[in-house]
Amino acid sequence: MTTTPKPTKRSASPTIKRRKRKQERKPTKAELRRILGIEPPPPRPKINRKKLAREVAGRWHDSRITHIELSHYFSMVGGMMLAQIKAKAARKASVFDDHRITDEELGFLKFMRAICDYHDNRREVKTYADIEAIVEGRFVSGQKGGESDDEKMGLIQK
Repeated sequence: MTTTPKPTKRSASPTIKRRKRKQERKPTKAELRRILGIEPPPPRPKINRKKLAREVAGRWHDSRITHIELSHYFSMVGGMMLAQIKAKAARKASVFDDHRITDEELGFLKFMRAICDYHDNRREVKTYADIEAIVEGRFVSGQKGGESDDEKMGLIQK
């Protein structure tokens, strides 16, 4: 006696499932804000980066900040910025809150990481090339000139 397999029952067609999924989708942030009557945040003005770089460099050269003042100001401002970024990173994502790390904050974090790397390797840093390697994130402690093994072998060109 042979048994024939029973035909399997198919559920609703895929197009019907797709339609249901489209109908059940969650509203976007903009839709939620509009529904709740919350005004969207004002658009940020665009920054002319070259102009900002020239302005900051000019102000830096014109100011007569001593090393002690610079250290004090940097610790005050840098500590405040780092605390704000840390709080933003620890916060849970919310529909109405912008919790992403911005490009500017990422640049500041890279700057802070370069300072920490320089501090950790200050006894091994001998040349400006070593400092440049720290800034670019390619300094390897314990090696002459701050070059990685790949650079010595010629795999990475400077």
